[in-house]
Amino acid sequence: MNSRLQITAGRKLAPLGAKDAASSSIRSAEAAGSPSGATGPARKLRQITARALLEWTYRDQCADRLADAGLIGPERDAAGLEPRGSSADGVAALMRRDVLGVRIDGGPVGVSPRLHPDAEAVHDFVIAALPGLSPWMIRHARAGSCPDWGQAMRPRMEPDWKGEPRHDGFGRPVRGSYRMIYDANRNPIACAVQPADHVIYRDALRQDYRRWYDGVAAVFAAFRHGGLEAHRLSGIGADPMPWE
Repeated sequence: MNSRLQITAGRKLAPLGAKDAASSSIRSAEAAGSPSGATGPARKLRQITARALLEWTYRDQCADRLADAGLIGPERDAAGLEPRGSSADGVAALMRRDVLGVRIDGGPVGVSPRLHPDAEAVHDFVIAALPGLSPWMIRHARAGSCPDWGQAMRPRMEPDWKGEPRHDGFGRPVRGSYRMIYDANRNPIACAVQPADHVIYRDALRQDYRRWYDGVAAVFAAFRHGGLEAHRLSGIGADPMPWE
């Protein structure tokens, strides 16, 4: 027998030191706690606001478009059918070209039409719980915007027009198209004025903003304690009354 093999075979294994034993215990515990037996840190959830989650769902994931891909109206309404993709030709392709305005030739890299589970959960909630607000909220989420609440409005006055004002070719109001104030001799002395931005119109804008905010807050309330695989809500992400 080879001398090196004899020495190796006759050598006694040294007992584990404290450091080696601790490392072995940690590896065993990690393997036992992992569903697949793999070691490594747990996946960290992404902190995100409810408004940013909506924007990610509809601007990045296009959940409202992928959720109905490949299905026509009767199929979409039928029970038990769930969209999983769409064919490269037929009605689905024509509808896709109508939405995009172009025909995509394709390429060597395939893209799965499967939605991210979090985007699917958010879209299902918006459609089911906010039916009257869903188209409006989806439009703002895709644009990354919020409803106009009159932030550009400033107290100002404008002429009290006689009906609709007339304008010249440069967009300037034509003289004599607004109401005048006369003296006792019927000489014009002033132009009648009125508030340019009416309070009723401003209040209507703010009510629309509040409806949008309440929808975003509803998404936050629905997922603040869980229900998402890769995200954790950190807040609503919008001011309830930005005009104050």
